[in-house]
Amino acid sequence: MMPRADARTPHHRNSILTKKLRTQGAELARRMIELGWLSKAGEL
Repeated sequence: MMPRADARTPHHRNSILTKKLRTQGAELARRMIELGWLSKAGEL
């Protein structure tokens, strides 16, 4: 059973928040990958 948090919050606001989180997550993932590659290159 899913919690009904989305029922309380307005839908358009929720979508904006998820969009922001997705963009931030993508940037974070990119940085993590770049850092990972850099550390791997440093180890090799």
